[in-house]
Amino acid sequence: MASKSLSVLFAAALALAPQAYAQNAPAPAGAGVATQSAVGTVSGAMVVASVTGIAVIAALTSGSSGAAAQTASSTSAAAATATTASANSASAASAAVTSAISALDKLIASTSAANDPALIAARNAATSAAASASAAAAAAATAAANLAVASAVPVVGVVNASGVQICAAVASCTASELAGLLFKSAEAAKAAGEAALFATAKLNEYNALALQKVPALANDPVYVKALADAKTAETKSLEAQAAANAAIADYKQALALLGVTGTTIAPSTGTTGTTGTTGTTGTT
Repeated sequence: MASKSLSVLFAAALALAPQAYAQNAPAPAGAGVATQSAVGTVSGAMVVASVTGIAVIAALTSGSSGAAAQTASSTSAAAATATTASANSASAASAAVTSAISALDKLIASTSAANDPALIAARNAATSAAASASAAAAAAATAAANLAVASAVPVVGVVNASGVQICAAVASCTASELAGLLFKSAEAAKAAGEAALFATAKLNEYNALALQKVPALANDPVYVKALADAKTAETKSLEAQAAANAAIADYKQALALLGVTGTTIAPSTGTTGTTGTTGTTGTT
């Protein structure tokens, strides 16, 4: 019977685990694990499939030790879902910032402020921040995809199509490996949220300076649209930050369930964020 159950678990895991495209990358700083990143983004369907896989395996697993391991897997899956949410919101914020910048550019192009050095610098800073937010969102989505795969297939090691391993062994993911993926996912989620907040802050600076240089913009419908985009960016940035903090909380809980230690990640705070490259806490 035990052999049959393991066979069922194996089949269920393989049927439900999503595949991530991968590339070589440095190992994460947390949990002392050597893992590698995958490239691309994680879709909602991938996360749903991963969480569904966990539910099926949990239903087929009995015994107290199996239940404890499954709880850790479920918490890891929740962390992956939260990271995906942060990535999606950060991506939406970046898109809104880019849209607002485009609108402002068109309005300013026909005015005497078109070649104003300060305005150009503010515009370039906002554009760069939006690009960084987009990149951070993509990195978070990748980290979430890897974690979702490892969480959904706790018995079978996962090797993606290009042959780069998420877990070193062909038959299992160790607690340390899963902890490392958890760390990378939570850190990436925080970086995405911080980058989105930073891009929004830079957009607001560009917007305020544009209005100062060209007061007549205030009554232009295009400018009103740019303001609406800025508000969308702010909302999505805060959503990304909240989702990142949920991922961080899940990371901490999963470590306890796994019985391993890992690098502490402080929650994201404040509303101006950072560049998103380090995931450091934002400032008010």
